[in-house]
Amino acid sequence: MPQRFIDFHHHARPAAFFEALAEAGRTTMGGRPFPKGWTMAEALSFMDRMEIATAVVSAPDADLLYRDQRIAVRLARLLNELFSECIRSHPTRFGAFASLPMPHVPDTLHEIGYALDRLGLDGVMLSTSYDGQYLGSSAFDPVLNALNERGALAFVHPVTPMGLNLLALDFPASLLEYTFDTTRCIANLLRHSIPTRYPNIRFVFAHVGGAMPYLLNRMSLMEYFVTPGHVLSVDADRDAIKRGLRHFYYDIALSASDPVFDLLRQVVGLDRIVFGSDYPQVPDSYVGATIRALTGSRVLDEQAKIQIAQTNGYKLLSRLCHS
Repeated sequence: MPQRFIDFHHHARPAAFFEALAEAGRTTMGGRPFPKGWTMAEALSFMDRMEIATAVVSAPDADLLYRDQRIAVRLARLLNELFSECIRSHPTRFGAFASLPMPHVPDTLHEIGYALDRLGLDGVMLSTSYDGQYLGSSAFDPVLNALNERGALAFVHPVTPMGLNLLALDFPASLLEYTFDTTRCIANLLRHSIPTRYPNIRFVFAHVGGAMPYLLNRMSLMEYFVTPGHVLSVDADRDAIKRGLRHFYYDIALSASDPVFDLLRQVVGLDRIVFGSDYPQVPDSYVGATIRALTGSRVLDEQAKIQIAQTNGYKLLSRLCHS
Protein backbone atom coordinates (compact mmCIF):
# COMPACT_ATOMS: atom_id res chain seq x y z
CA MET A 1 0.00 0.00 0.00
CA PRO A 2 1.17 3.59 -0.54
CA GLN A 3 2.49 4.63 2.83
CA ARG A 4 1.24 8.21 2.95
CA PHE A 5 -0.94 8.95 5.93
CA ILE A 6 -3.50 11.59 6.91
CA ASP A 7 -2.86 12.20 10.62
CA PHE A 8 -5.86 13.40 12.65
CA HIS A 9 -4.08 13.35 16.01
CA HIS A 10 -1.15 15.76 15.99
CA HIS A 11 -0.65 18.05 19.01
CA ALA A 12 0.71 21.53 18.27
CA ARG A 13 1.48 23.84 21.18
CA PRO A 14 3.91 26.49 19.89
CA ALA A 15 6.26 28.40 22.19
CA ALA A 16 3.99 31.45 21.92
CA PHE A 17 1.27 29.40 23.60
CA PHE A 18 3.44 28.74 26.65
CA GLU A 19 4.71 32.31 26.69
CA ALA A 20 1.14 33.59 26.87
CA LEU A 21 0.42 31.23 29.74
CA ALA A 22 3.54 32.37 31.60
CA GLU A 23 2.47 35.99 31.23
CA ALA A 24 -0.83 35.00 32.85
CA GLY A 25 1.00 33.41 35.79
CA ARG A 26 0.94 29.78 34.65
CA THR A 27 4.29 27.98 34.66
CA THR A 28 3.36 24.28 34.71
CA MET A 29 1.08 21.87 32.85
CA GLY A 30 -0.22 18.82 34.68
CA GLY A 31 2.16 19.57 37.53
CA ARG A 32 5.20 19.52 35.25
CA PRO A 33 7.26 22.33 33.69
CA PHE A 34 6.17 23.39 30.23
CA PRO A 35 7.53 21.16 27.47
CA LYS A 36 9.43 22.47 24.50
CA GLY A 37 7.18 24.38 22.10
CA TRP A 38 6.01 22.79 18.85
CA THR A 39 7.67 24.02 15.67
CA MET A 40 6.58 23.61 12.09
CA ALA A 41 10.07 22.59 10.98
CA GLU A 42 10.31 19.75 13.52
CA ALA A 43 6.79 18.63 12.71
CA LEU A 44 7.55 18.47 8.99
CA SER A 45 10.72 16.51 9.69
CA PHE A 46 8.74 14.01 11.76
CA MET A 47 6.06 13.76 9.08
CA ASP A 48 8.65 13.10 6.38
CA ARG A 49 10.29 10.37 8.50
CA MET A 50 6.94 8.69 9.05
CA GLU A 51 5.62 9.28 5.53
CA ILE A 52 2.72 11.38 6.82
CA ALA A 53 1.29 13.45 4.00
CA THR A 54 -0.90 15.76 6.10
CA ALA A 55 -1.22 16.42 9.83
CA VAL A 56 -4.33 18.06 11.26
CA VAL A 57 -2.97 20.01 14.23
CA SER A 58 -4.78 20.65 17.51
CA ALA A 59 -4.02 21.77 21.06
CA PRO A 60 -6.09 19.76 23.55
CA ASP A 61 -5.63 21.64 26.82
CA ALA A 62 -8.96 23.30 27.47
CA ASP A 63 -9.84 21.31 30.58
CA LEU A 64 -6.82 22.61 32.50
CA LEU A 65 -6.03 25.94 30.92
CA TYR A 66 -9.24 27.55 29.76
CA ARG A 67 -11.20 27.88 32.99
CA ASP A 68 -10.12 31.52 33.14
CA GLN A 69 -12.22 33.22 30.46
CA ARG A 70 -9.62 35.86 29.66
CA ILE A 71 -6.91 33.23 29.12
CA ALA A 72 -9.28 31.05 27.12
CA VAL A 73 -10.23 33.78 24.66
CA ARG A 74 -6.65 34.96 24.22
CA LEU A 75 -5.09 31.53 23.72
CA ALA A 76 -7.78 30.23 21.41
CA ARG A 77 -7.30 33.20 19.09
CA LEU A 78 -3.49 32.96 19.30
CA LEU A 79 -3.53 29.28 18.37
CA ASN A 80 -6.05 29.70 15.57
CA GLU A 81 -4.02 32.47 13.96
CA LEU A 82 -0.89 30.31 14.16
CA PHE A 83 -2.71 27.30 12.76
CA SER A 84 -3.99 29.43 9.91
CA GLU A 85 -0.42 30.46 9.10
CA CYS A 86 0.60 26.78 8.99
CA ILE A 87 -2.07 26.05 6.40
CA ARG A 88 -1.22 29.12 4.33
CA SER A 89 2.47 28.20 4.20
CA HIS A 90 1.91 24.46 3.63
CA PRO A 91 -1.67 23.96 2.45
CA THR A 92 -1.33 20.25 1.69
CA ARG A 93 0.87 19.33 4.65
CA PHE A 94 -1.23 20.84 7.43
CA GLY A 95 -4.85 21.02 8.43
CA ALA A 96 -6.12 22.42 11.72
CA PHE A 97 -8.76 21.90 14.35
CA ALA A 98 -9.59 25.29 15.82
CA SER A 99 -9.12 25.85 19.52
CA LEU A 100 -12.28 27.07 21.22
CA PRO A 101 -12.57 28.99 24.52
CA MET A 102 -14.83 26.36 26.05
CA PRO A 103 -16.66 26.13 28.38
CA HIS A 104 -17.40 29.84 27.81
CA VAL A 105 -20.24 29.37 25.34
CA PRO A 106 -20.78 32.94 24.01
CA ASP A 107 -17.04 33.35 23.38
CA THR A 108 -16.94 29.91 21.79
CA LEU A 109 -19.72 30.80 19.35
CA HIS A 110 -17.81 33.91 18.34
CA GLU A 111 -14.58 31.95 17.82
CA ILE A 112 -16.34 29.26 15.76
CA GLY A 113 -17.43 31.97 13.35
CA TYR A 114 -13.98 33.50 13.19
CA ALA A 115 -12.02 30.24 12.91
CA LEU A 116 -14.24 28.43 10.44
CA ASP A 117 -15.87 31.22 8.45
CA ARG A 118 -13.02 33.72 8.29
CA LEU A 119 -9.80 31.74 8.79
CA GLY A 120 -11.12 28.67 7.00
CA LEU A 121 -9.76 26.11 9.45
CA ASP A 122 -10.79 22.52 8.83
CA GLY A 123 -12.80 21.94 11.99
CA VAL A 124 -12.76 22.41 15.74
CA MET A 125 -11.32 20.60 18.72
CA LEU A 126 -13.58 19.77 21.66
CA SER A 127 -12.78 18.17 25.00
CA THR A 128 -14.72 15.16 26.18
CA SER A 129 -15.72 17.05 29.32
CA TYR A 130 -15.31 20.40 31.03
CA ASP A 131 -15.21 20.31 34.85
CA GLY A 132 -17.44 17.26 34.84
CA GLN A 133 -19.89 18.52 32.20
CA TYR A 134 -19.77 16.19 29.21
CA LEU A 135 -20.55 16.90 25.60
CA GLY A 136 -24.23 16.19 25.25
CA SER A 137 -25.05 18.39 28.23
CA SER A 138 -27.74 20.93 27.38
CA ALA A 139 -25.34 23.70 28.39
CA PHE A 140 -23.38 23.02 25.20
CA ASP A 141 -26.36 22.78 22.84
CA PRO A 142 -25.72 26.25 21.31
CA VAL A 143 -22.20 25.14 20.39
CA LEU A 144 -23.37 21.90 18.80
CA ASN A 145 -26.09 23.79 16.95
CA ALA A 146 -23.52 26.20 15.47
CA LEU A 147 -21.32 23.29 14.41
CA ASN A 148 -24.27 21.38 12.97
CA GLU A 149 -25.32 24.38 10.86
CA ARG A 150 -21.83 24.40 9.31
CA GLY A 151 -21.54 20.63 8.88
CA ALA A 152 -18.39 20.96 10.94
CA LEU A 153 -15.68 18.42 11.60
CA ALA A 154 -15.07 18.10 15.38
CA PHE A 155 -12.10 16.27 16.86
CA VAL A 156 -12.88 15.15 20.43
CA HIS A 157 -9.90 14.65 22.74
CA PRO A 158 -10.05 13.26 26.29
CA VAL A 159 -9.16 15.10 29.49
CA THR A 160 -8.35 14.29 33.09
CA PRO A 161 -11.71 13.52 34.73
CA MET A 162 -12.77 15.17 37.95
CA GLY A 163 -12.06 13.21 41.12
CA LEU A 164 -9.01 11.35 39.84
CA ASN A 165 -7.03 12.65 42.83
CA LEU A 166 -9.35 10.64 45.10
CA LEU A 167 -8.17 7.34 43.64
CA ALA A 168 -5.15 5.60 45.14
CA LEU A 169 -3.66 4.83 41.73
CA ASP A 170 -0.20 5.93 40.69
CA PHE A 171 -0.92 6.25 36.97
CA PRO A 172 -0.90 9.39 34.84
CA ALA A 173 -4.35 10.30 33.54
CA SER A 174 -3.24 9.82 29.95
CA LEU A 175 -2.48 6.13 30.52
CA LEU A 176 -5.94 4.95 31.61
CA GLU A 177 -8.37 7.73 32.40
CA TYR A 178 -8.29 9.38 28.98
CA THR A 179 -9.85 6.29 27.44
CA PHE A 180 -12.52 6.16 30.12
CA ASP A 181 -13.40 9.84 29.74
CA THR A 182 -13.84 9.30 26.02
CA THR A 183 -16.12 6.35 26.79
CA ARG A 184 -18.23 8.47 29.15
CA CYS A 185 -18.46 11.24 26.56
CA ILE A 186 -19.69 8.94 23.78
CA ALA A 187 -22.20 7.35 26.13
CA ASN A 188 -23.56 10.78 27.05
CA LEU A 189 -23.83 11.80 23.39
CA LEU A 190 -25.80 8.64 22.63
CA ARG A 191 -27.98 9.08 25.72
CA HIS A 192 -28.97 12.57 24.54
CA SER A 193 -29.50 11.52 20.89
CA ILE A 194 -26.79 13.84 19.57
CA PRO A 195 -26.27 11.85 16.32
CA THR A 196 -29.93 12.36 15.38
CA ARG A 197 -30.33 15.87 16.82
CA TYR A 198 -27.11 17.17 15.19
CA PRO A 199 -26.57 14.82 12.25
CA ASN A 200 -24.28 17.15 10.30
CA ILE A 201 -21.46 17.24 12.86
CA ARG A 202 -18.72 14.81 11.92
CA PHE A 203 -17.23 13.78 15.27
CA VAL A 204 -13.78 12.17 15.29
CA PHE A 205 -12.88 10.52 18.60
CA ALA A 206 -9.32 9.92 19.74
CA HIS A 207 -7.92 6.50 20.61
CA VAL A 208 -10.66 4.48 18.82
CA GLY A 209 -13.33 5.81 21.14
CA GLY A 210 -11.78 4.59 24.38
CA ALA A 211 -13.53 1.43 25.58
CA MET A 212 -16.81 2.14 23.83
CA PRO A 213 -16.57 -0.32 20.89
CA TYR A 214 -15.76 -3.09 23.36
CA LEU A 215 -18.82 -2.13 25.44
CA LEU A 216 -21.37 -2.43 22.62
CA ASN A 217 -23.36 -5.23 24.24
CA ARG A 218 -23.23 -3.68 27.70
CA MET A 219 -24.38 -0.32 26.35
CA SER A 220 -27.39 -2.01 24.77
CA LEU A 221 -28.82 -1.98 28.32
CA MET A 222 -28.74 1.83 28.47
CA GLU A 223 -32.40 2.51 27.76
CA TYR A 224 -33.46 -0.34 30.04
CA PHE A 225 -31.51 1.19 32.94
CA VAL A 226 -32.20 4.89 32.40
CA THR A 227 -35.64 5.08 30.75
CA PRO A 228 -38.59 4.21 33.01
CA GLY A 229 -40.84 1.62 31.43
CA HIS A 230 -38.45 0.69 28.62
CA VAL A 231 -38.90 -2.97 27.64
CA LEU A 232 -35.56 -4.54 26.79
CA SER A 233 -35.21 -5.99 23.32
CA VAL A 234 -31.62 -7.14 23.14
CA ASP A 235 -31.21 -7.19 19.35
CA ALA A 236 -33.06 -3.92 18.74
CA ASP A 237 -31.33 -2.08 21.57
CA ARG A 238 -27.92 -3.34 20.49
CA ASP A 239 -28.61 -2.22 16.92
CA ALA A 240 -29.64 1.23 18.16
CA ILE A 241 -26.31 1.65 19.98
CA LYS A 242 -24.42 0.35 16.96
CA ARG A 243 -26.16 2.87 14.69
CA GLY A 244 -25.15 5.63 17.07
CA LEU A 245 -21.54 4.48 17.18
CA ARG A 246 -21.43 4.24 13.38
CA HIS A 247 -22.32 7.92 13.16
CA PHE A 248 -18.90 8.80 14.61
CA TYR A 249 -15.31 8.48 13.35
CA TYR A 250 -12.36 7.15 15.36
CA ASP A 251 -8.60 7.56 15.11
CA ILE A 252 -6.21 4.69 15.84
CA ALA A 253 -3.68 6.61 17.94
CA LEU A 254 -2.17 4.38 20.67
CA SER A 255 -4.61 1.63 19.70
CA ALA A 256 -3.44 -0.13 16.53
CA SER A 257 -3.47 -3.92 16.63
CA ASP A 258 -5.23 -6.68 14.74
CA PRO A 259 -7.71 -7.53 17.55
CA VAL A 260 -8.72 -3.86 17.68
CA PHE A 261 -9.04 -3.58 13.89
CA ASP A 262 -11.22 -6.70 13.86
CA LEU A 263 -13.46 -5.31 16.61
CA LEU A 264 -13.79 -1.94 14.87
CA ARG A 265 -14.70 -3.58 11.58
CA GLN A 266 -17.57 -5.41 13.26
CA VAL A 267 -18.83 -2.61 15.51
CA VAL A 268 -18.39 0.66 13.58
CA GLY A 269 -17.16 -0.29 10.11
CA LEU A 270 -13.77 0.44 8.59
CA ASP A 271 -15.12 3.47 6.72
CA ARG A 272 -15.24 5.26 10.11
CA ILE A 273 -11.56 4.76 11.03
CA VAL A 274 -8.73 7.25 10.43
CA PHE A 275 -5.03 7.36 11.21
CA GLY A 276 -3.65 9.17 14.27
CA SER A 277 -0.07 9.45 15.55
CA ASP A 278 -0.42 11.34 18.88
CA TYR A 279 2.76 13.26 18.04
CA PRO A 280 4.71 14.49 20.01
CA GLN A 281 3.21 12.86 23.12
CA VAL A 282 4.76 9.50 22.24
CA PRO A 283 8.22 8.71 20.83
CA ASP A 284 8.81 8.18 17.13
CA SER A 285 9.31 4.47 17.78
CA TYR A 286 5.71 4.16 18.98
CA VAL A 287 4.35 6.01 15.97
CA GLY A 288 6.42 3.69 13.81
CA ALA A 289 4.87 0.71 15.60
CA THR A 290 1.39 2.09 14.91
CA ILE A 291 2.19 2.41 11.23
CA ARG A 292 3.63 -1.12 11.08
CA ALA A 293 0.57 -2.50 12.86
CA LEU A 294 -1.62 -0.98 10.15
CA THR A 295 0.48 -1.73 7.10
CA GLY A 296 1.35 -5.24 8.30
CA SER A 297 -2.12 -6.17 9.53
CA ARG A 298 -3.24 -9.72 8.82
CA VAL A 299 -6.95 -8.99 9.29
CA LEU A 300 -7.13 -6.02 6.90
CA ASP A 301 -6.81 -6.31 3.15
CA GLU A 302 -4.90 -3.73 1.14
CA GLN A 303 -8.00 -1.72 0.34
CA ALA A 304 -8.90 -1.46 4.03
CA LYS A 305 -5.38 -0.35 4.92
CA ILE A 306 -5.49 2.42 2.33
CA GLN A 307 -8.97 3.35 3.52
CA ILE A 308 -7.73 3.92 7.09
CA ALA A 309 -4.43 5.53 6.11
CA GLN A 310 -5.79 7.90 3.47
CA THR A 311 -9.19 7.54 1.90
CA ASN A 312 -11.37 8.13 4.94
CA GLY A 313 -9.24 11.13 5.85
CA TYR A 314 -9.56 12.70 2.42
CA LYS A 315 -13.34 12.32 2.60
CA LEU A 316 -13.38 14.27 5.86
CA LEU A 317 -10.90 16.91 4.64
CA SER A 318 -12.41 17.83 1.31
CA ARG A 319 -10.13 20.89 1.09
CA LEU A 320 -7.17 18.59 0.41
CA CYS A 321 -8.89 17.08 -2.60
CA HIS A 322 -8.97 20.51 -4.22
CA SER A 323 -5.48 21.68 -3.23
